[in-house]
Amino acid sequence: MKKLAMFLAFLGLFSFVTPNVADADVPCATTTLTCPDGTQHTVMICDVEQDARAWAEILCGLANE
Repeated sequence: MKKLAMFLAFLGLFSFVTPNVADADVPCATTTLTCPDGTQHTVMICDVEQDARAWAEILCGLANE
């Protein structure tokens, strides 16, 4: 039981020592996606090819176009 308590104390200390800030390697941009039916959605694009296609599939209901 003592080892478990020490492990949890160490784990708690370690969670405060490590930084919890995410660094983006790729610059992202917020843009407006317009679907063929005229609806518009604000999306964040980091990889132009992959993200734009994924958002179109999710928000507009387009499949592999």
